Amino acid sequence: MSDYNKLKLTPSKLGNLQIRRTQRTKNARVYKKMANQKENWYPLPEDQLPAEITSFRFIEIIYVNLDVIAFLKRIQRLLQDGEMTLRVRIFHDQRRSLQIFRTQIWPLINKNMQDNAQQQTTLNDLPNLKLLEYCDVSPSQEVIDWLHNSSTDGRPKTVRCGLPSEMVDQLRTRFVDASLPTIFIVLVHCLDDPIEPFQIDNDVTNERMELKPLPDALPNTTEFHHRRLLVRCPVDRNVEQWAQFEQTVRNWELTSHRCLYIEFDDSNLGEDITNEEGEGTSNQ
Repeated sequence: MSDYNKLKLTPSKLGNLQIRRTQRTKNARVYKKMANQKENWYPLPEDQLPAEITSFRFIEIIYVNLDVIAFLKRIQRLLQDGEMTLRVRIFHDQRRSLQIFRTQIWPLINKNMQDNAQQQTTLNDLPNLKLLEYCDVSPSQEVIDWLHNSSTDGRPKTVRCGLPSEMVDQLRTRFVDASLPTIFIVLVHCLDDPIEPFQIDNDVTNERMELKPLPDALPNTTEFHHRRLLVRCPVDRNVEQWAQFEQTVRNWELTSHRCLYIEFDDSNLGEDITNEEGEGTSNQ
């Protein structure tokens, strides 16, 4: 019997999996809470992923050691789907965790990385990726470039992240200078002083860029002043359709279909992996 059978939602799909450590043994396990509130723990499968499993519903990683990395390698083809939602919630002061994500986990998602940890990663190797989250961290130049690499299905790429004012200025400048259209939505957490809303048009691309408060945020609240939607869209657009796009971004927490959710900190790293990551352990 395959080790994956108890983790399936359907014959071809893994269900909701949470990878964490047990309090008693501190080993990495798959945790599942059943409908009757019973808690079940399963060992990480050690055999290869059966060919009939082609998808997953939700995988959350809140603890990482070498066993977890080995498991992710075994299910790597599911992580390279490109249609999944990737959510990364690692705070900027968790330096070892960021290092582990960049060198051990990200290469498993990026098709062009394979086993070469020195090769540069690029989000553009996941052309169908639509949702990306950076929590408490401003996005890299790579993310900015990814936003400007147009998708082919008419849906905007979306990012939720912290965004300093100078990066908003960079996006605005690229928009003004653009000669080719693209579409995206950024749910902005202002990392410095609140950024004033604006709306500008580009007559060359027939597009509009707008920075606006969240429509459902109450005036004179922290959310109203520090959270914004930055939207780049056609001037002549389907208003109802774009309202749905924006609502999807605001309802980010409800996203659970093919979602890989990575949320751990330096206290949830196994000793084996921190010892292997020499650079990570030195950044204290």
